[in-house]
This record gives sequence, structure tokens and C-alpha cells, in this order.
Amino acid sequence: QKSFEAFRELAQNERVLAVIGPAYEESAQELASLAENFRLPTFSPDSQSLKLNQATPYFFRNSLTNFAEAKSLAHFSYQTLGIRSLAIVFPNEPKGIELKNYFSQGFQEWGGQIAISYPYSPDTVDFSKIVADLTAGGLSFQALFVPDSYQVGVMIASQLAFSDLTRIQLIGTS
Repeated sequence: QKSFEAFRELAQNERVLAVIGPAYEESAQELASLAENFRLPTFSPDSQSLKLNQATPYFFRNSLTNFAEAKSLAHFSYQTLGIRSLAIVFPNEPKGIELKNYFSQGFQEWGGQIAISYPYSPDTVDFSKIVADLTAGGLSFQALFVPDSYQVGVMIASQLAFSDLTRIQLIGTS
């Protein structure tokens, strides 16, 4: 609500030529229609949705799309890091699923193998069971792709170290 009010206030000021923001995806989706209504160019520094650019010619983003980031990471993992087999641990929410799908598709197109794909609740803070499940049954993989925040990456890395799995390469998104 506050973002709507702030945007309207800026849009009604004749000296405002453009808006930089919103910073978050959820706000960006809500404000794209206002940018269209007021015909006010709006630049979002962090929005990753392709839909926003297609919705209005007044909304611009300055970040990689999930598609571009995931496909680039898949290429880098296979070609530069030499990884041929990996596991994916991803948050079971739309962005995590989308990144997992794009990465999986790209990695497999290069010839890589996905040993396992493991979803978790976005509010998970204890990854001990997940790490135990990944290593159960003799699964073998060189790397772990985690399309989530660096904070989650740190929690998973800590659990991998605790489980003496320090040779697994971690790959994550921005």
C-alpha cells in the first residue's frame, strides 16, 4: 500500500521524469500497471520477471532473468567447472522451481546428469535431514545447485562440512 501511495505521489509531480524502483519483485508486479496508467518510465533494479517488460512499455528492469541466470550457470558448471553430475536442492516456491527447471534443462542439454532434485519448504533452517537424504543410497554427484539466497547457501555449506562432505562444489544464484 505504501509503495502505491509513494508512486502516485511521484507520478503526480510534474518534475518527476522517471522512477527508480521498486526493488522487490512483488512490488514491481503491482506497480507496473501504475507505470502504464501514468505513462511514467519505471526502472526496477532487481525485478527478474520477463512478464513485466511485456506488460507495459513504461517498465524496465536491470537484472538477469531467471532463465538467463539459470542457463548461464548450467553452461558454466558443465563447461568451465567440468561438472558432469550434480544434485539440486531448491525452495518449493515459484522462483525456486523456475530456476531449478531452467538450470536442469540447460545442464542436461550440455550432457550433464541430475542425480537428484530435492525440494524444501522456503522456511527451512535445518538442512541436516536434506543432506542426509542426499547422501543416502549411494548417490554420487560432484556439485550441489541451490537456487536460493546466500544465507541458505551458508546453512547448507555448514551442514555439508558437518557431514564431512567438503569436496562437493556449491553453485548458487544471485
